[in-house]
Order: sequence, then structure tokens, then C-alpha cells
Amino acid sequence: MYVIINFLEKIKLKRVPIGSIGAQSVSLPIIEFGSGQPKGVIVSLQHGGELSPLWIIKDLIEKSEIIQGTATIIPVANPFGFIQGLRNEPIDGKNLNRQFPGNDQGDFTARLAASIFKVCQPADFVIDLHTFSRQSPFLAGYNIGNNLSLQDQAKKIIQLLKPDIIWKVNEGQGDDKRFSGSLDGALAAKGIPSVFIEMPNYQAIDSKMVTRISNSIQNVFNNFNSLEIDKNNIPEFKAKYIFADQAGIFEPKVSLLEKVKAGQVIGTVSSIPEFDETKITSSVSGVVMTIKGNDVIRTGSKIASIGIN
Repeated sequence: MYVIINFLEKIKLKRVPIGSIGAQSVSLPIIEFGSGQPKGVIVSLQHGGELSPLWIIKDLIEKSEIIQGTATIIPVANPFGFIQGLRNEPIDGKNLNRQFPGNDQGDFTARLAASIFKVCQPADFVIDLHTFSRQSPFLAGYNIGNNLSLQDQAKKIIQLLKPDIIWKVNEGQGDDKRFSGSLDGALAAKGIPSVFIEMPNYQAIDSKMVTRISNSIQNVFNNFNSLEIDKNNIPEFKAKYIFADQAGIFEPKVSLLEKVKAGQVIGTVSSIPEFDETKITSSVSGVVMTIKGNDVIRTGSKIASIGIN
């Protein structure tokens, strides 16, 4: 059942009921505009504290008249996580982006995932928006699981997005098993092409980056059915995470997209209260996909991700 509110001409806000918590009814907001093909779904705020996508969505709504096809946007996929600024869904304490395809007879997070998945299933493509807690370029990626037939479709979408770097994920293999239950992997199992976008957090992202990402999504809608696409040589990598063994003040010593060698210093940590400095090195050779800025870290903090072939 949908409750429909027209808040701008030709733009509709729907609410998909999820259930109730105490005396409070819970629904999932859905924005829709446009008509015809292609049908694209944009998912935002699966992780409640990742706020940058809201600026992207605002810009897309302002472009609604020049976007071709039908756009369906889930602006706040994790409503209680958004309220509390938490990564996980706080009712069950679970990572929403590990619960797909969901279960409409399960716990609250599973039902939320099932509702999101149902909205996504009629789509020609899905774009899942996220942010890093680390410095980040405009990064796009795909998770095809075992459905290799979707690889070309996912790459087509990414070529239209024109990011700085591509992150290739296969949640059925190796370290990428940690992503099992992701929205992108579940959609791949259903044969629906899906890509994710990672961007800097809302305190670091600037208007230029917002416009660039918004324009890139518009480009997907407007050129999805084109026979020809502009094939750029965008570098494609798997990610190797670097974790901190020490706590203290972190200072980066390399830049985004810089090539590094195994054993190279990528940052330093100064302990508290002694302020003794320890060097952090990369365990692999590759390209800096993400890295912390000046920050206070703890033992086990994720310092960087290095792109490897």
C-alpha cells in the first residue's frame, strides 16, 4: 500500500509501510519522477550516518525535468539509523547492507531489506549511494557475485558514470565474503545490474563533486539505452584494507590515487599521551583508493584501502 503526496509538480513522494515500533508507525519514503524507459532506482543512506548522498539527491531532483526515463529514489533506506546517525540499523543492531534479499516475515531489519529489495526489482538498473569515513575520490564499483553475465552491464553503467576509479567486488570469494548479503550481490542473483558509488563524507565533499556525481547519474539515465558508450580507460581494482595496530593521531603521507609499493610509508600514528610516532606501511603494492585524513584513531581502525589488480 502506498500513501502518495505531490510535493512538486511531476514529483511524487510515496511511503511504503514497514510496520510499527511501540505507538510509532514506520514507513520507507520513496521519491518518483519521470516516465518511460529506462527505469532506474537510486538507494541512499543504507548506513544512517552516510549523509553525502542527500546532496546528490537534492541536485537530481532539481534536474528532474532533463532526466530521461523513470527515476525511483529511496532517500533514507535506514530511517532509525539516520535519526541516530548510526551506520547500522539500530532496532536490531545489524548492518542493513548485509541483510538482502531480506525477509518480510523476519526481524525489523530483514523486513526493511525486503521492502527495499521489492522496490528495486522492477528496475533496469540500481545505483546504491554510500560514503567513506576516509578521504575518497569519486569511486564506483560493482558486485556481481557468481553472475558473470552481468559484468558487461555493470561496466556499461560505470562507463557512463565516469568515476576516477572502479572497485570490483565478488562477495563469493576471498576477503570480499565480508560483503555477503549486500544489496548489489542480491540484485545480481536476480539478474538486475547494480553499481555502487562511494564518495567523501558530507563534511569533506564539495559542490563540485556533488555536481559531478549528480551529472554522472543523469548521464546513466539519459544514455542507458544507447548502443554506443564512451569507453574510458578507468582503472579497476580489488581492495586491500590497511588496519592500524596503534592508537593515536594519524597523519597521511600519501595522496589519493597515488601508486605505492609494499613496505612504503603511507602514514604515521603519534600515541597519546606520549606522542611517540610510529610509521604505518602498506602491506601491498597498488593504488591508494581511500585513506584517512588527519584523525584520531584506535587500534584496529581502517586506515586505507589499496587497489590491487
